Amino acid sequence: MDSKTRVERARALGYCIIIIFILLSSRLWYLQIVQGQKFAAMADGNRIRWVRTPAPRGRIFDRNGVPLATNRASFTVSLLPGSLDGETGEQVLIRLSELLGLTREELQEAIKKGIRYPYEPIRVMQDVPAETVVMMEEQRYRLPGVIVEMEEVREYPLGALASHVLGYMAPISPSLLSAWSGLGYYSSDYVGMTGLERLYEPVLRGKDGGNRVEVSALNRPVQVLDTVPPVPGDDLVLTIDKDLQELAERVLVEQLAEVRAEGKFVDTYCGVVIVLDPKTGGILAMASVPGYDPNRLSDAGQRSQYYAELSKDKHRPLLNRAVQGLYSPGSAFKPMVAIAALEERKTTVGEVFFADDIGPFGIKRCWTLRNSPPLPAHGNVTVKSALAESCNDYFWEMGLRLGVDLLAKYAREAGFGSPTGLDMYPAEES
Repeated sequence: MDSKTRVERARALGYCIIIIFILLSSRLWYLQIVQGQKFAAMADGNRIRWVRTPAPRGRIFDRNGVPLATNRASFTVSLLPGSLDGETGEQVLIRLSELLGLTREELQEAIKKGIRYPYEPIRVMQDVPAETVVMMEEQRYRLPGVIVEMEEVREYPLGALASHVLGYMAPISPSLLSAWSGLGYYSSDYVGMTGLERLYEPVLRGKDGGNRVEVSALNRPVQVLDTVPPVPGDDLVLTIDKDLQELAERVLVEQLAEVRAEGKFVDTYCGVVIVLDPKTGGILAMASVPGYDPNRLSDAGQRSQYYAELSKDKHRPLLNRAVQGLYSPGSAFKPMVAIAALEERKTTVGEVFFADDIGPFGIKRCWTLRNSPPLPAHGNVTVKSALAESCNDYFWEMGLRLGVDLLAKYAREAGFGSPTGLDMYPAEES
């Protein structure tokens, strides 16, 4: 081989080396410069975890500052998804299910429901007993990737009082999670399901914070790199008066018991009492019986069985009769009839009507004649005394004079058949 050939081969080899070097340099530049932030983030994702700190939920008070819905401290157990791989992950699941008193299926379901991102902690169980937490800490070295956090859970210190007004909290449903996508909810979050808890969910919720935590290869926390404090939710102050609410519920239950004891209406267990401030229209009490205990509906251990019991109850304790029940107005409609009769000149303030308390065509009887024992008929009444004594016979006569169309016209103008605009969830029926 002559020297010229060797030079050409050496030159070709040199060109190849240069081209390879350029390609490697280009690739290195692409990986480090163009994709540098991406791979740095992936590396951080392997060693840095975002441990969320849920915001304390806003409290609910009555008009005098008495707490109706508060929060109490509790322990929550979370699990890092990266710790579930391989034989070690299998051992962690076995130990965790034993400590938490869950079956393997229940634990897997909690993990499936709670998983959101590959390296984001999954909330497995809330309100874990302190004794269980102590046992978990004693076995910390055998539970890599398991995190025990202090969180606040909802508590209703007065039990079932004003349960329909306040509502209750439960894990967010898949449909709500989908509807509220983009609002930062997790599939393991608790949200208001009904009542004011649901209506004012955005106000009460607050804004979550959290910690950026560096973890070891075994997913054990090494150090906290950064902390973002949560922003508590806003408190609600209601027009409800706790003492009046207690009185309304107690008296309603007692009156229903008396009605049943008389033997005529033996299945009377349901009723409503609403107390308004005549000066402002504010609701001082809203009692719907029967009610429920929101603490049991918010408790993971009792919720399913208790909800099933409530759903099967024929008296429908989950129904807020104050806003969802549709009832005839009864004697509350009499002032409306009086106004219509006076406006349409079907009677005058001074007209005297003789009420024998027997309705038109002799079909109905006034409450006086149906009383036990019967009372004397009202006799001569004016519009003023008829209202004061709730004389049915007088208003039957005024109804006949007005006719159905005029009665309906005045009733609609007064708002009968239309919603009042009260803020409540579910919305009022009309």
